[in-house]
Order: sequence, then C-alpha cells, then structure tokens
Amino acid sequence: MADTIAHRTCPICQSVCGLRLTLDDTSHVTSVHGDPDDPFSKGYICPKGASLGRIDEDPDRLRVPMKIGRGH
Repeated sequence: MADTIAHRTCPICQSVCGLRLTLDDTSHVTSVHGDPDDPFSKGYICPKGASLGRIDEDPDRLRVPMKIGRGH
C-alpha cells in the first residue's frame, strides 16, 4: 500500500504552521515537512513541528484524561 500525504496545522504552538505529514499504511507518521502551499508559514516549520511524529508515537504521551471531572 502507498504512503498517504496529510495536510495539517501544527498544534504545538500558536504559530500554527502548515504541515505535510507522510503516513504509512498503519497511519503512523513517517515524515514531517513544512507545507510550501500554506499561505502563512510558506513551508517553514520549527524544530518542534519537525518532531511531531516522534511526539505522537511517544509511549509516555498522555492519551486519556488523568482525572475525571466533577460529577463523574
């Protein structure tokens, strides 16, 4: 199966740079690049954005809430 290209905005900081993510057939991020077609970032991403794939796969990343809110 071929890799998929996904266009997203970076969620790490307030700059919301445009990203081009390459996903393998199991939807894991295999590469992260700036999106040259993004009108604001014009293909630029910072080192934080470039590490988005590793952050997503980090085994220590929180995936569920740590505390249930009031009334639950």
